[in-house]
Amino acid sequence: MPDSIKPFQVIATGDGWKVTGDIDISSSGALSEAFSGDRRTTEDGRVVVDVEEVTFIDSSGLQVLIDLSSQVAPGGVTLRSAPRNVRRLLELTGLSTTFRLENPAAD
Repeated sequence: MPDSIKPFQVIATGDGWKVTGDIDISSSGALSEAFSGDRRTTEDGRVVVDVEEVTFIDSSGLQVLIDLSSQVAPGGVTLRSAPRNVRRLLELTGLSTTFRLENPAAD
């Protein structure tokens, strides 16, 4: 497997999750299940999702992120190190202000 292709994984971290690979119809259920389990938050109640290694995201993956944001305070979901493909989808859908972007990936 080439280094640039990452398998889909959801890894629990101290303040949220790290997601790798494609977030699409085949993986969005697993992502939703991970988010609905043990709530991982920062001290101020935010949820951090590190998406640096997300290689693709479609509308089903975006819906999971929207669902997560509806479960926390407004602006309470931080997308860490969002690559261009994630930022572009947020811009195209008008959701770029729904999520807090932390350390966007340099493209």
